Amino acid sequence: MTADDSGALSPKDLLWYYIEVDHADESDPVKQRGPFAINELRELWTKKKIETETYVWADGMDDFQQVKSLNALRLELTEPPSSLNPKLSNLKLNLKRATWYYLDKKGTKHGPSILDTLKIMWDFTEVDEDTMVRTEGMDEFAPIRDVPPLFKVLAMGTADQLDLGDTDSEADTVDGDREIRLGPPPPSSASETPFDQASANK
Repeated sequence: MTADDSGALSPKDLLWYYIEVDHADESDPVKQRGPFAINELRELWTKKKIETETYVWADGMDDFQQVKSLNALRLELTEPPSSLNPKLSNLKLNLKRATWYYLDKKGTKHGPSILDTLKIMWDFTEVDEDTMVRTEGMDEFAPIRDVPPLFKVLAMGTADQLDLGDTDSEADTVDGDREIRLGPPPPSSASETPFDQASANK
């Protein structure tokens, strides 16, 4: 996927990784961070953990690219939608214990459903990023994509894989020092990326 791909998915429908060079770690300076939902990426942008020069990757891209070369992502980061509910970024969740209500495509309310049920429905495309969900602690229904912990579990695996079984979502809040690897790792062969810069500096 390139910045000019008109058929590419919207950045808010993807999970993102980024590359950080930790100069304090001489043995392994290049850190791959992620995955992050778009709401979390916006928070990292606000905290200047990522910038226009930062290399990022999401499913469908051939390799890491700088934020400044991905017009759709850059716009999402610099012009967050006014409808974004900031409370969702700090929502405390125990995904294995939470019960969910959701609205089907006709707007009919269903539930309560547990995570495993939602995961099966996700795999059979009965729910997706646009499905409106609600659980304890949420004032109103919101799209799955706007609830990062739930979005990541449904899109990438299970609660067991993310080690969320008995913990609240403090482990899921945005933290630039976090490093999570799930599924196939993003490619790392782009020329002049931090991978190459770090190697050149050794």
